[in-house]
Parts: sequence; C-alpha cells; structure tokens
Amino acid sequence: MIVGFGVILLSSAFLYQVWRTETLKIRLAPQDVAQGWSVPWQVFTDICQIIAVLAATVFRHKRTGSFYRVVRFRTSKSDPRLIGRRVLATFYTTMAPNSIVIGIDPDQNRMLFHHLKRTGIPKMTQALGARPGAAP
Repeated sequence: MIVGFGVILLSSAFLYQVWRTETLKIRLAPQDVAQGWSVPWQVFTDICQIIAVLAATVFRHKRTGSFYRVVRFRTSKSDPRLIGRRVLATFYTTMAPNSIVIGIDPDQNRMLFHHLKRTGIPKMTQALGARPGAAP
C-alpha cells in the first residue's frame, strides 16, 4: 500500500505539471461526454462477438481475419470542441474490445480503427463525428 500511495503521489505530480504546461485547449460539451452512456453495452456486445470469433477459430478451425477501417471524421487542429470530440471518440471507441482507434488525421478528416470482427461504426462514435461511407 505504501508503494501504491507513492505511485499515486508521483502520478498526481506529473499530471499537475502536464496540466500547467499544456497549451492545447480542449472543450468537452456535456452532450459529447454523455455519449459514454452506451459504452457498457458496447463492451458487452463486443465481448460476445470476440467469444464467437474465438469459438469459430478453435472449434471450426476457421481462420478469422481482422479488419482495418477508414472513415470520415470531422475534426480540427484548432477548434477546442472538435479536439474534445476527437479525444472522447478515441477513448470511448477503444474501450470496447472489438475496436481500437489507431489514429485520427485532422488534416484529412479521417479516422483509422481496427476490428477483430467487422461491424458497423458504433453510434456513439458517429455522434462524436465519424461518418459512414468512403473516406475522402
């Protein structure tokens, strides 16, 4: 417990120092933060999908692929609200085990993410700026 307390103190000092020196402005709108309400359900459904992929691989000896997907994602380098949406979209989408956001390119307005099983774009990610269809 003493080591854990020390780690918390060091982490807090580091976080404070980063907060003091950070120049990037982020504005999180309440409706964007509220998109996180669906994360528990997304995690549950993704766990079921991963179990199905595992079962198909183990029992049917069926090799399953993984998929990279590029979608349009409205973002900016200077707008604090769009930067906040980018942070939330990365955080919320990556919490579900089937999806990992690899990156968001603000110059080309694209999001690259990886799926173990091909599924659609989560509704919460769409609400934060992802658009289905071919990326520009």
